[in-house]
Amino acid sequence: MTPHELKAFRKMVKRSQVQMAGVLGFSIRAYQLMESGDGEIRPCVGLACAAYALGIREYDGPTVAAQWEQNRERN
Repeated sequence: MTPHELKAFRKMVKRSQVQMAGVLGFSIRAYQLMESGDGEIRPCVGLACAAYALGIREYDGPTVAAQWEQNRERN
């Protein structure tokens, strides 16, 4: 997912940056960096957006941000 695609998706689902950051489990600053192209957009972000588009709103597992951090620590 590119920064342009992330922003287009957010606009399509009619969410603010603050709302979308919350949906994905990121801080507003981390989300803004991804959308501006100054932050890495991992594949899990695209998957989370796809799930959101399909109407999946409840998830018991770790947040995207937590998964991202865990994977980063492994590498």
